[in-house]
Amino acid sequence: MFALIACVAFADPVVLPVRRVDSGHVLLDVDLGPTGVGTFVLDTGASRTAISSLTASRLGIPASRGRHVGVQTMGGAVAARLVPGRFAVGGIVVDRDRVTVVDFGSIEESFGEPIAGILGRDFFETVDVALDLTQNQLVLYDRGSFAPDADWAVVPFGFWHHLVEVPVRLGDADSHVIVDTGSNTSIISRWGVLRGHGTLDPVAAYMAGVDGRPIEVRAATFDEVALGDVILRDFRFSVCDNRDCPIGLGQVDRALLGIDAFEHRTTVWSYARKRMYLSKPGRPPP
Repeated sequence: MFALIACVAFADPVVLPVRRVDSGHVLLDVDLGPTGVGTFVLDTGASRTAISSLTASRLGIPASRGRHVGVQTMGGAVAARLVPGRFAVGGIVVDRDRVTVVDFGSIEESFGEPIAGILGRDFFETVDVALDLTQNQLVLYDRGSFAPDADWAVVPFGFWHHLVEVPVRLGDADSHVIVDTGSNTSIISRWGVLRGHGTLDPVAAYMAGVDGRPIEVRAATFDEVALGDVILRDFRFSVCDNRDCPIGLGQVDRALLGIDAFEHRTTVWSYARKRMYLSKPGRPPP
């Protein structure tokens, strides 16, 4: 279990179990202290770590308090409120002047179980985070301390709408992708498929939109998707042109890499260095 904290220093890397649910999302148990354990989503596509209204109630945060704000996710802006909070989580005192509380609503249904919160960008900024889905584990290192050897690919990243954005080569075209571990599938626009000479599947399927309604999508396959020196071969995207697709990906020159892009290797995010490190397939964190 993970104790939600503002900052921390580790004598040794901390290894935490994670699990993937039927929807494909990555979940982990968070120790909420005397109130018990809550399930959190690992989500680089969220601008803030957030807790649900029910979790806030469990932690004794009044529902009537807070300044209303918007939290950016790949599904769009979600209404939230900021409240002052100083409370113990898993025996460690969290002292923040702003705690984000979100009513997940229909978003929660896609996970198939109650969700206590989301670990977003501000979580990733406090530590170096290694995700190894071959071993179903998350490894936390001191911020900026992860030291890869020569076998690891290094991919620099920046930010677009507060989301991690990395350079990529999609088939024949250089482009950029948003990295969103909170998305269970990778998404690209039809124009991006044509530009990179991907192969479009003529048979339509459907995915859930922001409001839970089905959106028509098609699949497209690229022979190669290159992230630095890492090549994803025969990689499939969902193709979406609908304006309800995540942050308008159907209308911009960007694609999204979901959790399916990182199933077979360890991926490390170091926000201190603005680098992603990608292992060879099947290699665990050091």
